[in-house]
Amino acid sequence: IDLMKFVSWFGGTFKVISLSFGAAFIFYIFKLKKEALFVASTIGVSVINGGIKMLIERPRPADSFVTILYEADNHGFPSGHTSFYVVFFGFLIYLMLRLPTLDKIIRKALIILSLFLITTIPFSRVYLGVHWLTDVIGGFLLGLIVLITIIGLYTRSKNYNEKWSNENRTIKSRN
Repeated sequence: IDLMKFVSWFGGTFKVISLSFGAAFIFYIFKLKKEALFVASTIGVSVINGGIKMLIERPRPADSFVTILYEADNHGFPSGHTSFYVVFFGFLIYLMLRLPTLDKIIRKALIILSLFLITTIPFSRVYLGVHWLTDVIGGFLLGLIVLITIIGLYTRSKNYNEKWSNENRTIKSRN
C-alpha cells in the first residue's frame, strides 16, 4: 500500500504545478530555455484532462464495488495522474536521451525513475480504488497524444532554430 501511495504522491494538483515549473526552472538555470518552456508546457495536459472530466462526468469506483484505499475528488475519467505522468516524465526521458551534455549518472537516474513512475502509476490508481481500468487507459492514451504533440513541437522548434542559424552563418560567411 505504501509503495502505491508513494507512486501516486507526485500527482496532486500542487505537486503537478511544482514539478512542472520547478523542473522548468532547473532547465532555465542551466541555460536550456527552450527545454524549460516545453517542460513547463507539460502542465497543459492537466488542463485538458480537467476539461474532459467535466464533459464526461464519470463517477469514480464506489466502495460497494472495490476496496477504496485512498479518497479522491471530482470525476474519474480520464486519470489525471496517469496522463500527467506520461507527459511530464515521458518528456523528461526524451530530454535525457537528447541532451548528452548533462551528467550521465543524473540522466540515467532520471530515466529509470521516470520509467518506473510511468509504468506503475496506472496500477497504483486502480489498486488504491480511485480509478477504473478504463480511466487509466484513457489517461495513458491522452498522455501519449499530448506527449507526442509536445515532442513534435519541440523537435520542430529545434530544427527551425538550427536551420535558421545555419542559413544565417552562410549569409555572414558570404559577406
